[in-house]
Amino acid sequence: GYTFGGWYTERTGGSKIDFSTQTFDANTTLYARWIPEKVSYRVILWSETLDDEYGKSVGDTNYKYVADYEATGNAGTTVAWADINKYTSAQLLALFPYHVDTPSVDSDSKTDGGTLYIAGDGSSIFNVYFDLKEYTLTFNVGSSLSKITHDGTTYTGSQYSFKAKIGEDISADWPKAEEVA
Repeated sequence: GYTFGGWYTERTGGSKIDFSTQTFDANTTLYARWIPEKVSYRVILWSETLDDEYGKSVGDTNYKYVADYEATGNAGTTVAWADINKYTSAQLLALFPYHVDTPSVDSDSKTDGGTLYIAGDGSSIFNVYFDLKEYTLTFNVGSSLSKITHDGTTYTGSQYSFKAKIGEDISADWPKAEEVA
């Protein structure tokens, strides 16, 4: 990932030492200069799934593999998803139709707020997670005299609501006819 660029008199800046013409008559500290090379790293796209039979879990969330590709960048630098995304908005929508527009990211190497540190040995992996969109379902019973009693709690007006994701079983949260008065 790096090419030796020579010895210098300062950590940054300074003069490059030419050992064929320069001699030293006292103790001198010299600084190695390394020039980053382009190296490959892997970008892996993951889609949230509601079942746990697919590939990877992050916390309580399950993901399945969707696609991956190789990208290149200078060793020792960082990149963000926005800079390395090779897909158009339409392509992402086709791959992730029920998912959030802005994915979360992490890496299997050093990460800093959603950026990937590109290791010089080409081992960096950038994981991009597309979570399912979450919707809030709110039940408005309409009249101040009406109510929903669900799981032992009584709600009036539009107080009863719950969050759900596409494909999630919501039958336990959905009020039954006998719970609405």
